[in-house]
Amino acid sequence: MKPMSLFSVLLLTVFLFQVPTFAQTSPVSDYIFGTQMSSYSEISGGVIHGSNLNDDESFNAIDLGFTFNYNATDYTQVSIQSNGYLAMGSSVIETSTPLSDNSGSDNVIAALLHLKSKDNGELMSKMEGSSPNRVFIVQWKNYQRDFDGLDEMLNFQIRLYETSNSIELIYGAINLDDYSNAYTFPQVGLRGITNTDFNSRHSNLGDGKQYPWNRSISSINAGKRMAFHGGRIPQEGFSFVWKEAVSLDASINAISQPAEVFTNPGTQNILVELKNCGTTTLNSATIKWQIADGAINSYSWSGSLAQGDSESDVNIGSFDFQDPIVYPISVWIENPNAGVDQNTTNDLSVSYKSLNTYCTANLGYTEWYYLEDFFLADILHYNCSDYDAPYTDFSPYYVAQVAPGSQFNWSAEVVSGGKMAFWLDLNNDGDWEDDEEFLGLSDYFDYSQTFEGSIVIPASASEGYHKLRVRYFVGTAALEVNADDACAPISNWYGEGDAQDYAVNNTYATDILEANTNYQWKIIAKNEFGDATNCDVWTFATGEDLDYCIPGFADCDEWGDMLNDFIMEDIVHLNTGCSPAGYADFTDISTDLIQGGNITWSAEYGSQDALAIWIDLDDDGVFNETDEFVYFTPDLVQFGHTETGDFTLPPNSPLGEHRMRVRVGYGMLEFTGDQSCSTIGYSETHDYTVNIVEPNTPPDCAFNPSPENAATNVFLNTWFSWEASGATSYDVYFGTTSLDYIGEVNEAQFDPGTLLPYTIYQWKIVPKNSAGSAQSCDIWTFETNDELEYCMLLYYDNPDYNCSWGDDIDDFSVGDLEHLNTGCNGTDGMAVDYTNMVAHLEQGSSYGWTVSIEINEMDYFGIWLDVDNDGEFTAAECLYISDGVLPSGESYGNLQIPVSASLGNHRMRLRVAANIMTAEDACTWYQFGEAHDYTVEVMESTNIPDCAINPFPANGSTNTPPNLDPLSWSADYASGFDVYFGADSNPPLVSSDQAETQYNTGVLQANTSYFWKIIPHNSNGGPDDCDVWSFTTASELDFCTDLYAPGAEYNCTWGDYIDDLMVGDFEHLATGCSEATAGYADYSHMEINLARNNTFEWTLTNANPNYNHFAIWIDYNDDGDFNNTNEFLYTSENLLPETYSGEITIAANAVLGEHRMRFRLKSSDPPMNGNDACTFYNFGETHDYTVLISLYDGIENIENTSQVLVYPNPASQMITLESNAFVNQISIFNAYGEQVFLKDEYKGKQIEMEVSDLAAGVYLLKIETDTETVKKRVVIAR
Repeated sequence: MKPMSLFSVLLLTVFLFQVPTFAQTSPVSDYIFGTQMSSYSEISGGVIHGSNLNDDESFNAIDLGFTFNYNATDYTQVSIQSNGYLAMGSSVIETSTPLSDNSGSDNVIAALLHLKSKDNGELMSKMEGSSPNRVFIVQWKNYQRDFDGLDEMLNFQIRLYETSNSIELIYGAINLDDYSNAYTFPQVGLRGITNTDFNSRHSNLGDGKQYPWNRSISSINAGKRMAFHGGRIPQEGFSFVWKEAVSLDASINAISQPAEVFTNPGTQNILVELKNCGTTTLNSATIKWQIADGAINSYSWSGSLAQGDSESDVNIGSFDFQDPIVYPISVWIENPNAGVDQNTTNDLSVSYKSLNTYCTANLGYTEWYYLEDFFLADILHYNCSDYDAPYTDFSPYYVAQVAPGSQFNWSAEVVSGGKMAFWLDLNNDGDWEDDEEFLGLSDYFDYSQTFEGSIVIPASASEGYHKLRVRYFVGTAALEVNADDACAPISNWYGEGDAQDYAVNNTYATDILEANTNYQWKIIAKNEFGDATNCDVWTFATGEDLDYCIPGFADCDEWGDMLNDFIMEDIVHLNTGCSPAGYADFTDISTDLIQGGNITWSAEYGSQDALAIWIDLDDDGVFNETDEFVYFTPDLVQFGHTETGDFTLPPNSPLGEHRMRVRVGYGMLEFTGDQSCSTIGYSETHDYTVNIVEPNTPPDCAFNPSPENAATNVFLNTWFSWEASGATSYDVYFGTTSLDYIGEVNEAQFDPGTLLPYTIYQWKIVPKNSAGSAQSCDIWTFETNDELEYCMLLYYDNPDYNCSWGDDIDDFSVGDLEHLNTGCNGTDGMAVDYTNMVAHLEQGSSYGWTVSIEINEMDYFGIWLDVDNDGEFTAAECLYISDGVLPSGESYGNLQIPVSASLGNHRMRLRVAANIMTAEDACTWYQFGEAHDYTVEVMESTNIPDCAINPFPANGSTNTPPNLDPLSWSADYASGFDVYFGADSNPPLVSSDQAETQYNTGVLQANTSYFWKIIPHNSNGGPDDCDVWSFTTASELDFCTDLYAPGAEYNCTWGDYIDDLMVGDFEHLATGCSEATAGYADYSHMEINLARNNTFEWTLTNANPNYNHFAIWIDYNDDGDFNNTNEFLYTSENLLPETYSGEITIAANAVLGEHRMRFRLKSSDPPMNGNDACTFYNFGETHDYTVLISLYDGIENIENTSQVLVYPNPASQMITLESNAFVNQISIFNAYGEQVFLKDEYKGKQIEMEVSDLAAGVYLLKIETDTETVKKRVVIAR
């Protein structure tokens, strides 16, 4: 979550203090309230109260220095409470609810609550000014909310004004920590002689609906509160002000109709509440109102309102609401009693109303997975989920001010992995059906990550308000959301997610304005009756600076993640330490940089940190993620290490001064361009100024050419590269017998395409800049061979690594290629070149292959073919990749030569590696393994494919796991396959013309016969029909069990085993090492009973302390794996001692019934993650059990608090209930939530029940007595 320091102020009103004063005779509830914006002026030189350790401290009887009248009483003293409030008089009582607490102090003024001083904090009071206009100020400086572990800063004052007896709460700089539990809701305002006399403010409406501080409303009771957290803080200089009543003062208290969210479009009456705040009876007033920028309307009111009275539901007119958008409604008072209102601060009321005719049903399910925080532009929505509602319209409360065509970053905090999708109703027609209204789907984010991304407001978006729909979908990386899914039910996906609507106000955006310039502007409102006339011209003056984003709060001190030294040309900035909140503006420090020049830098920064640099080249106040992202370090560094680097300034960089941003961040292995302003928890950011200047001399000729001058044996797919200093572009000349001008390039590299074999080429590079071109540059030459260049260094070049431990390809055969007993030949870490050995394979044909690896059960295997002969092996050119480590002995598989492969020779690569490989890893570097390169001659096929062969599962197989691997087969010459599959002996078509030789059935029904057939084909045709194969599933799923290296020196034989395991009430002790089964123990015959929505403690004893990590999974969806995000319950962060305890939580929506539960121990760092339930390790042990998930009973520790006794427990035949009150009804529910017993004929305090007919298991008893409803867990044992 990202705390923000900027706050969008929608309404500013200004107080004038030259008002009449007279004795106060009314309660504080009649005080006049208003808001204002001014400068926050810190005081110094006053009286300091307490110390920098103030926490719940009271400081009594502080002299004011003048007489202050509050609530009809004169006071000369106040008492200050360090929690953020004061009381008039000689004492104050500490409480967390000073305005509503029956036992709290009376005559209280509260600005904030629940505070304590920081180390550099200070509580001070001071009187300033001279009689009769003196001000008494109480200042809280560098305070924080009273939570442990926060790093934040609060500054505010309470000001009491002599003569006017006005009260001001003014707020200074406030930076709040993101700590997830630090959501505070203070009471803010005034209290009179009792807690029934109050005048306070309210912004926390509940269910995630919270107004900003400048849109707070009057509290209806003293217990109402303000929302105070990272998304809801007062802007610096913002004030609440209360003054004594004047003679003539009318106000609009509320706009009661339409409701904030209403669903009935058409003509609606506008109803308001009118209040007389003055001491003179109000008899008449003119009420003006306006909706958005429409026409101003008038309503003449007459009646009789005494001081403090109000009239509700005053109908001031009507408006035809048609578009389902947000309507800002402004209402104000003029000419009360045909006179002048003596207090204008409360004349105006602004309320936002949302017409919602959008789809709202079945959009989310938020019992467990919900959208917790959401941020976009000035929407800062913390703790935003309404947990009881799968959809909420927040558009009246949160409005993003945006400009069409602009890009905005967003972030969200959620509780499970998934994706976010966005729609914007551009034409305000009540739906999001137009393609342009779909703003996009985010990347997948894991449950442990903060979701981040960006959306672009379409340039075609009209000005005004539009509805933004935000949807969160729980799921995997494969989850898909389409443009027409804004209203689709959540059940179309994984059944979990959230949906919320916000408002976007597209405003007219000017270009970047001139500095220090006066501007004027005017808006003319229009409607069907014409244009507004005599509209005012407004003016404003610009300053010199652009407004740049400041990253969210970051801690650069605790772990040393600071940019301590930074040097670049004339910038020599040393020993800077950690900046407050992790950001510092050093734009007064600058250097000249040469356009197109090579720029070097050096820096010292923190442990495991990386560095990135941006330059705002177009001076628009934004660091874009493309050409303005000029550098990032490729690796993390250690603390205290000075790192150096260089980058080339873009040759077209605009001349003049620009802002440069330098960021360091913990764990940012690869910064991305869109992170110039993102929140990084441990980081620091510096801004500097750079002045880009023209080169004053032409550049020198280029040097360090590649290929080198006069090089021979150059590969056919070589690229040209060179170095040059001070160049902004380059002229490239290239040819064979003569030099031809190819063109101008801006980068120091050039791709000539695939070259001719055994040919002499010549080339020349002429660097250029604004001062001219390099002169008399050399002509370089090279001669090609007949080969393409492939990546070859693939393993560690050390005789103790690569294939020296047996990770080598010993035998391989495919088609007519057979290569046996090769042993380890890749000891230099290079791929072994066997391209003199050729396999003759046909287009579109499938071939079986065989491979033997000296050490099995540790290595992964892959095959690639360079189909387009460009010297690279892409993921699309991967013919096979193993799903796991290869089994013992020979391994077999199939590959298919693509029909698109050109005729002739192609390079084929085989790889083994003691690491997981993907299709993209043909060139990835590993420590252990070997690679062989061969030649494949692709030949034309004229054959018609026969029926497929080699079915898996084999035809007639029985006892096949329901979660079997995908169906697979092989077929020669085929380019496509029709797949038929089902439980009928004549199976239906399920996939047509697929290229893959496998089909994923998903998890099948147990003990069921299935039938399938494959019809191959190619361009020449195919068989009319083929045999139907069959197999029968087993009763149990197949779980991975080959988890550790076998043998007397591996798995758990060194003490890396689970010796004792206790979970909840379950105990399994002294189990020892399962060496006979290579570290895997199947205890699924043993059952662990756990209940939904409960947290359970576990304890583990392992025999090899300080060497092992531990993790826990549950296969909730019973698919034979533990791959779903919610199935990963725990992983240790550190190596465990001999005995260690922790907790797991069973989700409220966990699937009831029996599931497989896995506990894994593995030796050494790193910790395991959610994907490691089946990862192969050398050392460790795994236990599998059966877990029974039962119904959550909703009551914690009921046995310790209720007056009902149930015994025996466990029971087999009879249960006895004893109660202090009469029992009226007893219900019994099984673990699936089904009611199995109900009787309501009881009327006694001791009851015996027969339970012999209940099956063994865990049950919930619901007992209703005269005084309470009690729930008890009971175990029935047999």
